[in-house]
Amino acid sequence: MILFSLKDELHSKCECDHGYTGEMCEEVAAQWAEWGQWSPCEPICGVGRTHKRIRICIRANHSNCHGQTEQVSFIQS
Repeated sequence: MILFSLKDELHSKCECDHGYTGEMCEEVAAQWAEWGQWSPCEPICGVGRTHKRIRICIRANHSNCHGQTEQVSFIQS
């Protein structure tokens, strides 16, 4: 669905639905894949150690995803 903001006929602007971009909302916007599995604890599990997971940006139109590629979590116990 394309919504038009009618300032005047010569200067109208499309507002795209979520997930679409482009002058006529014809391009699928870049979006994140699901988060991967948490890595093993580094260097070993225990208080103060970390583990991480990553996700991949799927770029349909060579644009960038917004947000983090990697999450790091500290082990509490």
